[in-house]
Amino acid sequence: MRKAVLFSICAWFFYSASASVAASLTVRIPATDAVVGTEIKVPIMIEHAADLGAVEIDLAYDSRLLEFVKLEAGRINSGMVDFKLVRPGLVRIGSIAEPSLSGDGELFVIALKVLGLGKSSLDFQRVKANAGTSGAEIPITPQSGTLTAQAAAPPTATPTPSRTPASAATGPSAAGGYVTPRGGGANWIWMVGAGLGVGILILLVAIAFLLGRRHSSR
Repeated sequence: MRKAVLFSICAWFFYSASASVAASLTVRIPATDAVVGTEIKVPIMIEHAADLGAVEIDLAYDSRLLEFVKLEAGRINSGMVDFKLVRPGLVRIGSIAEPSLSGDGELFVIALKVLGLGKSSLDFQRVKANAGTSGAEIPITPQSGTLTAQAAAPPTATPTPSRTPASAATGPSAAGGYVTPRGGGANWIWMVGAGLGVGILILLVAIAFLLGRRHSSR
């Protein structure tokens, strides 16, 4: 009888150990860029999940740069999710899935408000996962991430249409008048003077012609 009990205990131990070793899990956060003053959604990804029934994560961040807003279930997570803000800069998140989860993808999505410039680590301080069928603890490979907060880009200036100086314009001015080309005044004066000179010359020739005819008639 004792041998049977001992055998059962050993069998359960080896089953739990084999299940734990077989079901390894990677939990990671990708590097993320954000703009100060905005709200950013950061995914927590899992890779090589098999029979994942429950997971609990303590995530630390720089509370001078980031503020926790909310937690959402990721695309791969059909279970219940919950969180507890332990203190500014440390949030505890968890999920229980029935049926258990398998595969790769988003497990959680965390919304953070970006408060200031700089770089904050998104550090897994504790990650614990258990298999759904046996309850055995699953070994975890955590890969913490970073969030880089940048200033918003200045607005692009709208180019101002170039304006032709009034002195160089040849069409109607903004006031509705007509702008004379540069040097036009001198040109007009020269043309008027030339016209007057020609007229006076013609008049003198006519007078001389008339005087000549009158003198010849005598």
